[in-house]
Amino acid sequence: AAYRLRKSGVRVTVFEAEDRAGGKIRTNSDGGFLWDEGANTMTESALEASRLIDDLGLEDRLQYPNSQHKRYTVKDGAPALIPSDPIALMKSTLLSTKSKFKLFLEPFLYEKSSTRNSKKVSDEHLRESVGSFFERHFGRE
Repeated sequence: AAYRLRKSGVRVTVFEAEDRAGGKIRTNSDGGFLWDEGANTMTESALEASRLIDDLGLEDRLQYPNSQHKRYTVKDGAPALIPSDPIALMKSTLLSTKSKFKLFLEPFLYEKSSTRNSKKVSDEHLRESVGSFFERHFGRE
């Protein structure tokens, strides 16, 4: 909002509640591991975001995920590989038996979007993280 106002010639002052700028994004390290918290991703096709990136000259700073990179979560205080294969996920120890059962039943418990009435998906669900989606559907692991 501040960027749009400033671009329109309005004098803008942005106040930050925290002791540093950046909102929720932080980089942490512990035990030789480095990770980002609060970071979010976006699709490059999001027109407004693409325009903002172009306007600010940030095209050369975009980072794309390497599909070959492995993804990890933390389980019992240690990094745990997240299997990319659904069958391997079901065989892993990342999910409880109860959550695996819920995951198996997922297609039968939730209506497909094509059979729902014409209600639009809320902005809240469009911004939902993968972690909060799994927690909402399967509980906290």
